[in-house]
Amino acid sequence: MRLLQATREQLHGKPTREVEPFEIAEKAGINPYSREFDTALRYLLDHGYIEHYPNEAVTALGMYRVTNKGLEEIISNP
Repeated sequence: MRLLQATREQLHGKPTREVEPFEIAEKAGINPYSREFDTALRYLLDHGYIEHYPNEAVTALGMYRVTNKGLEEIISNP
């Protein structure tokens, strides 16, 4: 959930829900090349906190979108 909470900073002031987990991991103190990162990203995807971007080309660049569930979690746990 540390990765999800770090999205707050990346989303702040933006009119979009797109996030770059690689960049967020670095801000959260997680090595983006580690198994911990892969596990955290898979957890967020599997539990519906983030989703693949609808445009496959954007997803291929490492962009994901925070879901409504993810936004609710971010807002409710500052």
